[in-house]
Amino acid sequence: MINKKEIFEKTQKMKWDAEAFLKEKDVLKELEKNNFEFEILGSLYFDLMYDSADIDIKVKSKNIFDNSKKFFNLFVDKKKFQKMEYGNFIDFPRKNRPKGCIVNLRTEFRDKKWEIEIWFVDEENFNQSVLERDEIYKKINSKNKEKILILKDKRLREYKDKNNLSSWEIYKEVLGF
Repeated sequence: MINKKEIFEKTQKMKWDAEAFLKEKDVLKELEKNNFEFEILGSLYFDLMYDSADIDIKVKSKNIFDNSKKFFNLFVDKKKFQKMEYGNFIDFPRKNRPKGCIVNLRTEFRDKKWEIEIWFVDEENFNQSVLERDEIYKKINSKNKEKILILKDKRLREYKDKNNLSSWEIYKEVLGF
């Protein structure tokens, strides 16, 4: 039997850890310091973090390549992450990926492997992402939140991996997208 209290306690702890992780690693501070307009998306924004220690951020950028490379190199120099990846999805587009550049920052924090996905995109893509996020947020009430968290718990127990069943697929199922 699923213990709903434990599920909600776990998601609250994940949120606290995510916020502490972002602060310790200076990610939001550096985005602000470099005058990037950005938004947090995904499970952290929706207060639905559960089993996946990942954080999604979109950055609005006129000079996508220059700004994403600058940000990537900034964190290479800071030496705050064990593994960093850079992706060019402008010249090498992929289905279901934004047209932009991604900076992935990964390291362990509080006994979990954390990942921050930072997408540098144009204004249109940025605005579309924020609009979609806000539409999803409108549909998340306490009943839907509980259903989503129960499905994330089930995913953890049955699939062990978000790549086999994404959070987006869970949101679509529960929220009717």
